Parts: sequence; C-alpha cells; structure tokens
Amino acid sequence: MMPTVANLYFIFSLVATAAHCIAVPNAQLLVARNSAGALDAAGNPITDALGAVGDAASAAANAVADAVHAAETAAARSIFGDSVVLNFDLDTATVGERNVKVVLCFGFVLLAAVIGFVVDFFTRGQQQKASSAPSYLVLALLAASYVILIPGLVAELFSFLIGIEVLGLNILLTTDNDKPSAITESTLGMVKLLFDTGGWIGGTLVLIYAMVVPAMKLACLIFAEQWRGNSDVAKVKTARKYIHFVQLISKWACPDMFAYILLLYLFRHIDANGQGLIHAPSELGVGFACFSTFCVVSTFATLAVNAPELPAEEDEDNRPPMAIRWFGQGQLYLATIGFFLIYAALFFIGLILPCMGMRLESALLVEPNGPLPASALPLVDALNLAGLVDVDVSMVRATGSLAGYIFQGELNDIFAVIMMSVFAMALPLLDMCTLVWASLKLSQQPSDLVAASRLIRLAKWLKHVCMLDVALMGIIVISFAGAAYKDQGVVFFLSIGIWVLLASEVVHYFTYYLVHDAVRWLEKAALKDHGDRK
Repeated sequence: MMPTVANLYFIFSLVATAAHCIAVPNAQLLVARNSAGALDAAGNPITDALGAVGDAASAAANAVADAVHAAETAAARSIFGDSVVLNFDLDTATVGERNVKVVLCFGFVLLAAVIGFVVDFFTRGQQQKASSAPSYLVLALLAASYVILIPGLVAELFSFLIGIEVLGLNILLTTDNDKPSAITESTLGMVKLLFDTGGWIGGTLVLIYAMVVPAMKLACLIFAEQWRGNSDVAKVKTARKYIHFVQLISKWACPDMFAYILLLYLFRHIDANGQGLIHAPSELGVGFACFSTFCVVSTFATLAVNAPELPAEEDEDNRPPMAIRWFGQGQLYLATIGFFLIYAALFFIGLILPCMGMRLESALLVEPNGPLPASALPLVDALNLAGLVDVDVSMVRATGSLAGYIFQGELNDIFAVIMMSVFAMALPLLDMCTLVWASLKLSQQPSDLVAASRLIRLAKWLKHVCMLDVALMGIIVISFAGAAYKDQGVVFFLSIGIWVLLASEVVHYFTYYLVHDAVRWLEKAALKDHGDRK
C-alpha cells in the first residue's frame, strides 16, 4: 500500500507544481499588460476595470498556489510524517550569542592569569615551600582550565543536520531519539550515544581522551606537589616522574577537537555544494571553545611546572646513546638532515592527500533504517544525493576552507583554524627545524654544547605542544565513532593521507629522541669531566 500512496503523492506534486508554474506567471502577465494599458490610457474606466480583473486573477492564482502548497504539504506529512519541516535552520544560539560565551570563556582564563600574576608579584619569594614549586600564575591557569572543562564536557560541542529539498518540500533526514531533528552533541552526550549505538571502541577512546586523561593529569599534579619537598628521596623521585608524565600526556586530552574541526568542514562542504537539493548546516558550540581552551591552557601550564631537583647520582649506564654510537658526534647533523628530508616529504604529501572521507548510504535513509518510506529510495537515487554528499578531506583543504569563514566573525571558526594551522601543522615543522639546528651546533668544530642544550630544551617544549599526532588520533577516533552517524545515513572512513602523516610523525619522534639523547649524554659527560678536574 505504501508504494502506491507514495507514487500518487509524487504524481500529485508534479501536477501541482506545474499548475502553480502556469497559473501564477499567466496571472502576472495579465497584470503587467493591464498595467501597461493603464499607463497608455490613464483614467479610462475600461482600463481600470481590466486592471481590477487582473488584480483579482492574480490574487486568485496566488490563493490557488497556497491551497495547492497546503494540500501538497498535508500529503507529504501523511507519507513522511514530521520529517517535513519549514526550513533547515539550526535551532541554536546566534553567532553573536556564541561569541559572547566564547569571550567569557577566554576572559575567565585571562582574569585568572592576572590574579595569579598579581599574587606572585606581591608574595615573591614567599609562596613556595620549595624553590622549584609552581608559581601562583601557573596554579591559577591550571585551576581556571579545569573550571572551564566542566562546560567543555556538558555544553553544546557540535550541531548539524542533513536535509533534502524536493518539489518545494524540506525533508529532514537526521534523527535524534528516532525523531526527525537536528543533531546537537556534547562530549558526555557523544560518549553515551556511542555506547548506545554499539560504538564501544569509539566511545571508549572518547572517554579516555576527554575525561580519563584530564583526571589523571590533575591527580598526578596533586600527588607530585605533595611530595615535592619531602625528605624521602623516593617520594621526590616519584613526584618528578609524575610531573614528566603529566607533561607528556597533557596534549592528549584534545583529539576529539580536531575530529570535530574536520567534521565541520565536511558538512559545510556538503551545504555549499548541495546544488539546492541537499542541505547540511553545521556549527561549533561553546563546548568546543571551552574544551579546546582547557587543552591548550592546561598543556602550557603543565610545561611551566618544574620537576623537583634530585641529588646528583652516578648513572649506572654510561654507554653513549644510539646517535653517538651509530653516527658519531661529528656526523650526527648529516643523519638529522636526512631524517628531516624524509619527514618533510611525508609531511607535505600527507597534508595534501585526503586523510578522511564521508559517504552517504542511500539505503540507510529509508525504512527500516531512516525516516523515508522504502518507496522513496528510487527518488533518492535519482537525485544522486550520494554524489553530492561524498567528499574526501585533506588537512590543507580543510584548513584553507575554514579560513574563509573567519571573516563572518565566528570566534569558534578562528580558534579552529588556529588549532589546525598552528598546532597541527606549523609547530611540528618548526620542531624538526629546531632539531636540525641543534645537531648542527653539536657537530660543528668546536661544538657548541651550550647552544645545542638551549635548542633541545626548545625542541622539547615544542614537542609537547605540537599536535599533529593528536589530530591524527582524533581522525581515527571519529572513524571508530562512525556508529553514531550511521543511523543518519553517513559513513566515515580513513584515507591514505592519514597513514602518510602517521609515518611522518614516526620519523619526527625518532629524530627527536635521537638528537635529544645525544645532547643529554654529552651534557652529563661534560659535567662529569668538570667534576673530575676539580
């Protein structure tokens, strides 16, 4: 029975549309002719009467069109139910309202920094139980970052919808709790949705990165500060390990943020290239700004926490590191330059190649999976919706496209572009350049160990804040989280670019530890030699 009703509806819609297209233009043409005649014979009673007849015909045609549209909408609702909507606008805050919330988020962190700085200024030399204890500025930034983490977890993170426009009707394809609706996600809501839809791997990864990692960071910092000035050397060593561990994992709280940045690009690409048939408005919410601010601020703050000093001890293993054994101090720069060239090739190729893709599965849009009746599948296929939706995304393409939106004044878009262009792309390249520079200082004759040590400290700092590795993990997470979007007819998958970029990061990590270990070993050897001379 359903196929017959659906077919009758579509025939009716075509006839109604044709009637509307014929009646209204003819009525408008009649009005135009009568108006022209009225200009030629102003004041002529016959012409005035003809004008009145034209106006009446136009009004009648419009009334017929309205009645046809109302009947068409009623027929559509009898088939598609609540999937027929008036428009495809997201029922969220305006750009101005979102910007105010984002500014409040940034302002809160800035206020905390100012308070911490002022307290440091007036209590200089008195606030620390140990000389290496963190300043009040650092503590204030950490506290502020964890306060804004709360709205980062519960507030709106990302909103989108997918709809098609057919024969003048707006049909919503996305559903929430089996009801046609836009999708609005928070971090906690995303975790619940993934577990409810069978996406256990994706849900577990989001849970670990968004909640477990921040909790571990806070717990380790609290224990480390409790044991910093302890008389028990074992506890001081543990405190030192905890601080180094926190600095290592700090940036790993934000893979999800990069995933949503790429999702924003994908849906906006559909919306811009839907040719009036398919619409996919999307936007980042205040939860994105809060969580991203937490990630960045807490990462920088933890790097400013100094590990407690330990009494000088003789290392059990004084063997030269791999870099010195394999290449020697004088030839280390050649190996580093070689690894840099390999890294650069992989890095730039990986940025250009697609790293993620999205496809529309038409079968998932119709019953029993989607909101449309099964009889509508031929129409969906005929409209070639899959061809309009299917898209691949590269890191460069996504960043460049999103950069075009920053002039619309959306602060979240500006933040997203900064996260992608600076933290995910610029800083990893800068870190590799710093490593090459350090190896050159180390290999020159005479070697400049002091300059190499400064550069390796800079490289270490950059390594902890550059986030290409985090962004790649975010893409992998969203591919595992695809179960949450499959009910909307959307399927995500990984592309070759992500594997090329992962290879570049492997080279990056290897080069970093190669040069880092060589510099640290030479520093210890220089200190030992200096002590022996005394």
